[in-house]
Amino acid sequence: MIGKINYHIDTLPFSKAKGHPFKYENGVILSKIPYTQEYHHHVTSIASFAIQNYSAGFNSKAFDIQIRWLLKNMNGDGAYVHNFTFPFYNNFPKRWIGGLAQGLAISALTRAGEIKAAEKAFNAMKNNCVWKDNLDYLWIEEYPLKPPARILNGFIYALFGVYDIREKTNSQEARDVLIEGITTLEHNLNQYDLGKWSKYDLYDELPATKFYNTVHVKQLYALYKLTKKPIFKQYADKWNTDKCPLNIKIMRVRKIIKKNGIAGCWKKRKQRNGWLKSK
Repeated sequence: MIGKINYHIDTLPFSKAKGHPFKYENGVILSKIPYTQEYHHHVTSIASFAIQNYSAGFNSKAFDIQIRWLLKNMNGDGAYVHNFTFPFYNNFPKRWIGGLAQGLAISALTRAGEIKAAEKAFNAMKNNCVWKDNLDYLWIEEYPLKPPARILNGFIYALFGVYDIREKTNSQEARDVLIEGITTLEHNLNQYDLGKWSKYDLYDELPATKFYNTVHVKQLYALYKLTKKPIFKQYADKWNTDKCPLNIKIMRVRKIIKKNGIAGCWKKRKQRNGWLKSK
């Protein structure tokens, strides 16, 4: 075990934080996939649960159990391959590798002192989740969608993982990805700006939920602390509100109806309610 390293923010994309159903299997967190009745080992939740147990008073048993799972279930090339899909996007692949999951796994593994495994996870991220747009900006994708979704919170969590492995290894490759990723955010945060609120992604361009807007704000304050770049504090201050403006709520509803239709929205609502209620 290496010296204690606090994580960069105190809110993680872990299902417990959003009231999502979960259970345990031999001490490893199992997440219920949204709008379904299926439970899966989801690397994002497992790595987040490890980090939470590391940071919040350090529950060493729970932390060690999640780390052992991450070590055992990593592919030989360092990738975590998911064999389930999410219903949020129409073109979701059946097997996928995600930058958010890789980034959180890197952060968890570095905190466990498993640096070689974290390096492998970074290489898998670089080979599977990183792309450049037509302006040569580097992005790390949470999901492998076409066109790319450019989900803001997933990109920043992935960058936290890159930062952690760079700090522990002084890797030039990690440094390059980190610098380019930070530059991408500096020049593209304006695309996520809705005035006093943020967008979740650049795919559907949905306004973020209250949960994810809060995550964006905390992430940007953390990036400002790490980089000292004023633009991150500027947007964090701008989006830092507990109350979603009415015009943003209306915009979100209109976009959801436009995508799914009224009947489709009603069906998804029923699916979500059934998902939340059923254990």
